[in-house]
Amino acid sequence: MLDYTAWHRFTVRLDRANGAGWQPLTKKLHGALSGGEKAIALHLPLFAAVAAHYEAVPGAPRPILLDEVFVGVDTVNRGQVFALLAALDLDLMLTSDHEWCTYGELPGIAVHQLLTGADDDAVTSARFVWNGTDLEAE
Repeated sequence: MLDYTAWHRFTVRLDRANGAGWQPLTKKLHGALSGGEKAIALHLPLFAAVAAHYEAVPGAPRPILLDEVFVGVDTVNRGQVFALLAALDLDLMLTSDHEWCTYGELPGIAVHQLLTGADDDAVTSARFVWNGTDLEAE
């Protein structure tokens, strides 16, 4: 893991559209957020930091690996976060037992579902591709 806090100082501000405007994300405010809001408030600054770090080497792979991505985040907000990841041009790799990334905001992604047999130890992969409108098996 990279400790971005040694390189940069961030002030995270949050506008919950409740009339209070932009507020610094303090422990107290973070504690008052829903699970999905907490996940988004913590992930977005990290995505911005990663994208800014990768700007130093144009053309290089821009990997970001996420495990059980966006648990507790509703479908509408997931689509918006995936749109941001695409806009930041990050090479997303994630693990999930339920996320298929079929959001109109996401222009495309390959999904590899791991499959095992009931009576053996073999593991195989089924590949699906989301093209922004349809999920197709390949």
